[in-house]
Amino acid sequence: MVKKIRKKKDKEYTHISIPLSLSPGQEAGWRVSNDGKSWKTIPADQIVNIAGGLQVHGVPQMQVVNIQDLDNDIESLFNGIISSAGRARKKPLETKLYDCKQKMYAARFHLLALLKEINHQVEEFEKRPSELLGVDRETWNPILVYETESFLFQVKSNVDLAIQAIREVMPCLIKFDSAKKEVVDELRQNGETGLSEFFESQYNQWIKTLKTWRDTITHYSGLKEFRCFLEEHQGKGAERSIHYPEISEGIRADLYCQETYVNLYNYYRIILDEIGKRLQVP
Repeated sequence: MVKKIRKKKDKEYTHISIPLSLSPGQEAGWRVSNDGKSWKTIPADQIVNIAGGLQVHGVPQMQVVNIQDLDNDIESLFNGIISSAGRARKKPLETKLYDCKQKMYAARFHLLALLKEINHQVEEFEKRPSELLGVDRETWNPILVYETESFLFQVKSNVDLAIQAIREVMPCLIKFDSAKKEVVDELRQNGETGLSEFFESQYNQWIKTLKTWRDTITHYSGLKEFRCFLEEHQGKGAERSIHYPEISEGIRADLYCQETYVNLYNYYRIILDEIGKRLQVP
């Protein structure tokens, strides 16, 4: 992917290319050029990402990101449609799509942090002997609690931002909260039967539950039924059982969040495809 940036006195190059994926053994680095035609590679531990829509006093800024932080699925999901919006000169849409992409990365960040902590705690349980005899114990873990809550917030934000994005090519769509029936009604009243059925099915399948838990966090300070790791002991000398964190009874936090992330990805996939169909790209 190549973006042109304004030449600044303290910048030597006007063009920077971002390798979105690397082949085994390929060294990460910067591909730079002064004219966009002749390129050379500068090896580095980091690569440069031109953040679309990010400007300071009208000057596009560069972000330095570790290549490990780039996700090929997210990049491939958004980069094509963002490029199309730019070619169609739909700046508000292009900006909104960048917002969606950043929010998708935010959801991914909290999901990975949650999974990392769960894996870490499992390893700790396996290393240490049981400390209690015949007593069950739940250890409160703020990382598990707050990463789960943050993930729910970010996913719900993504859901709403996606509506704002498609609204840029569908003036008939006034509402932006897909968890409200008005969105489905607006689409149906304007002859968008396919989309109205899509949003209605998404709401019933997973957004409704997500919204309920997100609203609980917003208005009541926390998920009342959330449980961290539970050590269950059957008695003296008996083996202990470790129960994974649960958002609600019988619903493992890690499995729910992973499934919800996949739902969000597919939700975006359909919406971005619909946006692409409605764009008039020169």
